[in-house]
Amino acid sequence: MARRALFGAVVFGLTLAILGGGDSAAGAWTRAEGEGFASQTVRYYSTEPNTSADVDYARASLGLYAEYGVTERLTLGFDADQGGRLDEVGYGAQDGRIGGFARVLLWTGATGDVVSAEIGASTPLSGVGAATAPGVDDSDEIKILARYGRGVETPFGSGWTEGAFGFSRFLGPRADEFRLDLTFGVRPSENWVALAQFFGEKGRRNADFGGTDFDLGKLQLSVGRRLFGEKTLLVGFAHDVITRGTTPGYEVSLTLWSTF
Repeated sequence: MARRALFGAVVFGLTLAILGGGDSAAGAWTRAEGEGFASQTVRYYSTEPNTSADVDYARASLGLYAEYGVTERLTLGFDADQGGRLDEVGYGAQDGRIGGFARVLLWTGATGDVVSAEIGASTPLSGVGAATAPGVDDSDEIKILARYGRGVETPFGSGWTEGAFGFSRFLGPRADEFRLDLTFGVRPSENWVALAQFFGEKGRRNADFGGTDFDLGKLQLSVGRRLFGEKTLLVGFAHDVITRGTTPGYEVSLTLWSTF
């Protein structure tokens, strides 16, 4: 039953993605005035099996992301994620988050490198959580990030590097977190793109009773190919390499990018 549910979620999510649109998030860069971007991602995440067949936690989800250049220096964005449990213990329990942000360009260097600041907020999607499901997060979030990005030339083609460091304040039982994101991307040709990324979260160990508090470092590799027009489909694989207070796991994903 779980496999049928996963297959259905992937097909449904990919259909939405193809009908929608998507380009990767600009990271440190702001969008040109009047330029938009959207992406949709279908994910399957699972902790590593505790026996030859069983896992403690498995989840399929659909992520939606969009951003729009209001001015050359200001970009506004939207982010949402909705998913459901597929493991035996929590099967059928749903959870998700929705949020928004503003990114402001602070500085542009002579070589085109940029520094920007981003402030955002998110909240759990109401009416879809299950209080009995382990790991359900009912805390509101306020976050601020400092971002740096730079274009580079590699033996494989033009590329870019970027990093973000920030802090998330949670209004609820969840512990506050420091965040570190690193990305290296390269385009071997006009139709291909590859990404290597690290996503890090470090809890401040100040959770209220019953709140989540963990450290997590995730490595992700993605390869994408242009389909048609401005649409590019990426396949990604991620693995948890640093954990505290949570079980290591892996994630596979399909993401569709486009600009508009």
